[in-house]
Amino acid sequence: MIKIGHVREVSQLLQLPQEVVEEVREATITLDQCYGFNRQVDIDLGGFVLIITKEEELYELKNNNIDVWTICPEFVDRITVTADNEKMGDWTNSLILANSDFSISLIMPLSITPQNFIDMMT
Repeated sequence: MIKIGHVREVSQLLQLPQEVVEEVREATITLDQCYGFNRQVDIDLGGFVLIITKEEELYELKNNNIDVWTICPEFVDRITVTADNEKMGDWTNSLILANSDFSISLIMPLSITPQNFIDMMT
């Protein structure tokens, strides 16, 4: 699991598909612009992005009071990943609101996205 709170941290995501990196970049740009470039992402307003790469990491989220099997995300978007015109594994971006000024974007491969999230996909 990778936590990204600021756009300056996006450079560490080189191993991920470019489309996923761009989605994270857009989310962190918004967070930085709206809530500050120097905020402490765990305690200040705004939130962060969590990149989940393995199914077992979904269970780790429960330790942080995020139960992906019962929570209702605000939205779930599909991130279509392509390489050399060949479709690769797609990803999802799911927005979880903790309150009006704190959100968590969960980015994960479609193959491990919980069914209740897929059902919400726009």
